[in-house]
Amino acid sequence: MNKVSEIISKPIYTIYEGIKVGTIINFLYNNSQKKIKGFFIFDDDSESQEQFINTRDIYKTGEDYILVKNKNKTRVSIYENINIMNLKAVSINGESAGEIIDLYFDEKFKVESIETNKGVILPATSIINIGKDILIFDNNEKKVNVYKMKPISRILIGDLPNIKVSILEEKAISTIPIISRNFDENNFSEDKKIVSEPVKEKLKKNVSLPPKVLSNTKSIIGKYAKAMVCGMNGEVIIKKGQMISEKIYEKAQKHSKLFELTNNI
Repeated sequence: MNKVSEIISKPIYTIYEGIKVGTIINFLYNNSQKKIKGFFIFDDDSESQEQFINTRDIYKTGEDYILVKNKNKTRVSIYENINIMNLKAVSINGESAGEIIDLYFDEKFKVESIETNKGVILPATSIINIGKDILIFDNNEKKVNVYKMKPISRILIGDLPNIKVSILEEKAISTIPIISRNFDENNFSEDKKIVSEPVKEKLKKNVSLPPKVLSNTKSIIGKYAKAMVCGMNGEVIIKKGQMISEKIYEKAQKHSKLFELTNNI
């Protein structure tokens, strides 16, 4: 059985190039699968963004080093680096089991249990949710369904994005005189007849299209992102809580991510 505490700070080397690609600084845990999905990597000699390696790309986890086949197995991280170590473990009854100090997992990175500083060992199957501040566990056979507690989404005026609009043009639709095909023009005197072009021709000339609406998407500059937005190749355009600058706006536009960015403030 492996421990997360023994993995953190281990260096990673490639077998093919024989080089160091970085040091493990954190891990990504998937609670629905009860599995460690990968590790966040930091490289002192690189100015590039934080790297990530999926556990399926790890060749061997040794006592001293972690080996991967080649340097292409690491990539720029698209995940939020959240550290669940030291989180408070709280039961569904509101009782504290201490703070998380370790995770135990097998050779396939399947998490078996979690240990707290109070010496409590929690089976991974008892964990029903992991948040930013606490871990919630339920030891009952019939566990609480967390998803049923999700709040109902409501759209408030204050939550709507500040988008300016401009009306290009507006024309009233002209009244079109119509003569029935079934009438007999001989029953009307010349001064009572209504002469008109065919309806289709009249529509072509007088009916205008609905007015167009232009969105001023640059109004999002200066606002803060609620979540991370990544580009087409996985590079991070903006991190959660980061302010949208002119440079970030242009980068999002280049990657066709303006719509996602606009709906993320």
